[in-house]
Amino acid sequence: MTEHEFNVACSLLEDYRRLIAAGKLQRWDVVKWTVGINIGLATVAAAVSTAAGHILVFAIIVAVIGLLLVLHYFSRMTNARRDAGKAEDYLIQNGIDLPSMRMAPGRKVTIFYDWQELAPFILAIIVSVTPAVLVFIYKGQPTNSFLAMSTEAIWTIIGAIASVSVLGLYIFVEFIRPRMRRYKLKHPCDVTFVIPPQRTSQICEFAVLDDQWHFTREITAPPHSDIHIELRLVPRLNFTQSEFAFGCDGDKNLDTKPFAVEYFNSFIDKGKKVASPESNEHHYTDRHQYYHITGNRQRSVGQHFIVGLVVRTREPGTYKADIETTTEEMQGMHRLVIRVEQPQKTPMKCVEHNNCNVRPNAKAT
Repeated sequence: MTEHEFNVACSLLEDYRRLIAAGKLQRWDVVKWTVGINIGLATVAAAVSTAAGHILVFAIIVAVIGLLLVLHYFSRMTNARRDAGKAEDYLIQNGIDLPSMRMAPGRKVTIFYDWQELAPFILAIIVSVTPAVLVFIYKGQPTNSFLAMSTEAIWTIIGAIASVSVLGLYIFVEFIRPRMRRYKLKHPCDVTFVIPPQRTSQICEFAVLDDQWHFTREITAPPHSDIHIELRLVPRLNFTQSEFAFGCDGDKNLDTKPFAVEYFNSFIDKGKKVASPESNEHHYTDRHQYYHITGNRQRSVGQHFIVGLVVRTREPGTYKADIETTTEEMQGMHRLVIRVEQPQKTPMKCVEHNNCNVRPNAKAT
C-alpha cells in the first residue's frame, strides 16, 4: 500500500463518517418537525370540532411521511457504514491493525444497527398522532347519558396524558437532551495510554512488553529521555473535533515538566509517519508547552482514534497530563498522569484487565 492509497482510504473513511453524522442530524430534524406539526394539528382539531376528522387524516399523512423519511436516512447511514467497512477491510488487508484499535468487535451492519435510536424515534412519530385521534374520538361522543359523560371524562384524561407525554418528550429532546450533551462534552472521550504487545513494531521504551495490549491512565518514565507514547481516545458521543492539545499542567515548572516535541503515527507503513511544528502548519506549541494539532475531524461512537507523541522528560516528579479536545460547542478536558522516576519502580495499572499491572522498563534511559 502506497502513501497515496493510504491517504485515499483515510479520506474515504472520513467522508463516510461525515455522511453518518449528517444522517443523524437529518433524522432528528424529521422527528422534531413531525411531532411539532402533529401537536399543532391536534390543537387546531380541539378548537375546530367540525374539522377533527380531516385534521386527523392530515396528522396520519404527516406521520407516514415522517416515518418514511426516518427510514430513508437510516438506510443511507447503513449504506455509508457498509462502504466504510470496505475501506476498513482494505486497510486491514494491507497491514493496519484496526481490530486491535476498536473498543469492541464490529457488529453486522443492517438498518437496525442503531435500533436503540430507531425504536424511540418511530415510537415518537406514532405517538404524535395520538392527540389528534383522541380529539376526533372525543368530538364524536354523545353527551346525553351518564355513560357517555363517563366515557367523555375517560377520553379527556387519556388525551391529557397523551398530550403531556408528547410535550414532555418534546421538552426532553429540545432542552434537556442538549444540556446532557454539553455535560458529556466536558469529557467527550475515554482516554488512556496504549502499551502495545511486543509482537508489534510499535515503540514503547518505558514499559516491559508482553503478548497483550494494555491501556493505562498513568505511565512511569525515566528522566531526561525522549519516549514514544500513544493515546487512545474513545468517543462517548458523536462530535466534530477542531483541535487537539496535549501538555502537562502548571506554569511554575516549565523547566522541569515533560512536554511533547513531535507527532507520529505508528500505523503508517509507507508514507509520512511524523509531523512537528517545524514541518506541518497544523501543528504548533504554545508558551505553556502544550502541543496542538488543528483541523476538523468527525469523531463517532464506536470508532476510537490513536494519537502518538514523542514526549521529552526532564526532572523526576509526578505530572498531570492534560488532553484537550475542542469540539463544535466547547472544550473537553481529560487528565492522565506521567510519573518520572529514577530508577523506575512504580507499576502501571491496566484498566483493560483485572488485577493487571505493567512493569516499567528500568533499563530505559
